Amino acid sequence: FFAAILAGKRKMIGYYGPVCDMLQQNDNRDVYLRHAGIFALQSLATDPAILIGLSSHESAAVRLAATVALRRLKDPGVSAFITDPDPNVADEAIRAICDNDIISQRPTVAALLDDVGQRSWTPFMLRRLVHNAFRIGTPENAARLLKIAADPHIPDAVRKETLRLLALWTEPFPVDQLTGHWRPLEKRDSNTIRPALLAALPGLLREQGFVLTAALGLVRHYQLDVPGLDEKFLHTLVKNSQLPAEARATALDLLIAHPPQDFGAFLEEIATDASDEVALTALAAIAKLKPDAALPALEAAVNSSNIPRAQKTWEVLATLSGDAVDAIFIQKINNLRAANGISPSAVELTAAARTRKGAALASALAALDSSLAASSDPLAKWNGALEGGDPAGGAGLFASHPANECMRCHRAEAGHAGGGETAPNLAGIATRHKDRRYFLESMVTPSAVIAPGFGSVLIDFKNGASLTGNVIAETPEHLDIDVTGRMLRVKRSDISSVTPPTSPMPPMGSLLSVSELRDIVAWLASLDKSTSPPAPPAAPVELDPATLDIPKPSAASAAASIDPAVLKTGKQQFMICGACHGQNGEGTAAAPPLDGSEWVSGPAENLIRIQLRGLQGPIHVKGQEYTMPGGMAALAYQTDEQIAAVLTYVRNSFGNSAPAVSPAAVTALRSEVGKPQLNAKELAAPVAAPPGPEAKTAGAGAPASPTSKYDHLAPESSLTKWIALAAVLGVLAVLANVLRKK
Repeated sequence: FFAAILAGKRKMIGYYGPVCDMLQQNDNRDVYLRHAGIFALQSLATDPAILIGLSSHESAAVRLAATVALRRLKDPGVSAFITDPDPNVADEAIRAICDNDIISQRPTVAALLDDVGQRSWTPFMLRRLVHNAFRIGTPENAARLLKIAADPHIPDAVRKETLRLLALWTEPFPVDQLTGHWRPLEKRDSNTIRPALLAALPGLLREQGFVLTAALGLVRHYQLDVPGLDEKFLHTLVKNSQLPAEARATALDLLIAHPPQDFGAFLEEIATDASDEVALTALAAIAKLKPDAALPALEAAVNSSNIPRAQKTWEVLATLSGDAVDAIFIQKINNLRAANGISPSAVELTAAARTRKGAALASALAALDSSLAASSDPLAKWNGALEGGDPAGGAGLFASHPANECMRCHRAEAGHAGGGETAPNLAGIATRHKDRRYFLESMVTPSAVIAPGFGSVLIDFKNGASLTGNVIAETPEHLDIDVTGRMLRVKRSDISSVTPPTSPMPPMGSLLSVSELRDIVAWLASLDKSTSPPAPPAAPVELDPATLDIPKPSAASAAASIDPAVLKTGKQQFMICGACHGQNGEGTAAAPPLDGSEWVSGPAENLIRIQLRGLQGPIHVKGQEYTMPGGMAALAYQTDEQIAAVLTYVRNSFGNSAPAVSPAAVTALRSEVGKPQLNAKELAAPVAAPPGPEAKTAGAGAPASPTSKYDHLAPESSLTKWIALAAVLGVLAVLANVLRKK
């Protein structure tokens, strides 16, 4: 291992062959040796062509190492391996091109879809091929995607994703939805896909299930006139209760766009359909064609015990005019006020009511708003989230919402399921808490009630030291706290002050809508599978405060006379930041270090903008590249004073020394809120990081900045090799002369 690392670091080109031999002999068994071999190949290859030449090597292990080395170099030559006979090698080459966005080689990968049956693929590799073709966006690739969508041998999940992307063809989402990177694409002309759609849709419309549903959606979305898709065919689809409701509703939409004669009677029949989606589509059409006839049916629907149907009907009802409609709204708004804002349809009712102009209804809404604002119930503003949520929607928000990033800290299953460990495991939480108010309160005011072991406190000791950790247990005599995995017992007699426990979770009321909160509450209430209790914490070790460092004010903070109260407020706020950056700014797997960071000491506007917009993508800190797994979420819910305080604290702690940040500076950048997450290229250049203890002046040919932990090793000197060789030759000459005399 170390020999290979050294050979690579010192550019010992003579060991190129032995490194390949080592990789071949190892045959991917020892991943550490494989890593060392890849590092050596990457470092020894003075020309990428050397690595590309290994595409014909007999060993798949060597070819895989060459592929990874080319991937790290982001070299287009990695495409030489995408048809490798070993799927592991080929897949690694495809990942390199797609994940690194090597645009010049994307068409080469897309061509693999022309004969997708030539080898076996995992569903996710097929998904990668599909997204690659989508990003290229040519008519040829539209045809390739439609071919995948129509292929019954392709996994359903991949076909669904393909059909979804086809619907986004003309307006691609700005984020690469395969990798999560911000990679905006230009809008596309519909003519780049229409010919391929017209050729493929007749076949897709003969399918069933999700394929038929998506095909009808494509017809509607691109306003296509497809042969065979006539009134009779659409009638048949709408009345076929065996088809998916979405397909039937879409077929009805297509009929509504070009209504046949005597269409009203057909709509009245369909308005009583058992499917909410189909019935509401019919009711919406009746509301446009015969408003008076629609009112009784719509009123019955909003009073229905079928919650999804009642919720969706409010939007349709709001399209009708007249005092009779206003009267229905006013009655329901008054009922909602009496119920303190709690109703399964509260969100939809109030949203629909606010679209209407009647004075009496406006007065009823104002009374509702005033009542909730004046309520003694601290949750009144969000009470509409207590009933009527969709558990499936909540699960999706938990897994992927970009603002709250629940899975960064929580997990919702036992064992090794995805998620974090810095917040309570939600598995089985509905068996421990039956009241939905508990779930709502835990999101909108997370510090109100904190689960044991997850409340962060800041302890100031009488000797001037301080400590941050999570309270595990407390008695009148001591606190047991968890400090980055160490269980410590702190005597209360040693404590000068301790802050109330706070949750590192930000208040979600400002990050999520009431509708989103409602879905998450419903999902939490569905987690009723009992789980084994967590293992008890380790026995705590008694802490002697004398063993802790006593911080000294930095030169900058002392010179600027920063208000100690500001620093204390900032330190308390930093407990949230420390969940990812480490409570001592040392960095974790989730976020880079802050101690000695050039970004911390650099322009304050960078830090303010990151707080307000978040950050994604790679960033170099102290010469090392960090890619945060989920990016950093925006923390714009904090006040200007809180943001200024925490940034001032960070800029004057952990060895950092920089001027304070004022609340006015934060206010000046508040307009940034709501914009996409930043990346490092959008930030002002930071100050140079201070050199580490091992830093040396770079000589000619030395790398401009360190890229790995081995960079402190000096490259092998050619002069040293010649001196050693001359010495060896001299010794051999002397020995030869002695032997000749003997």
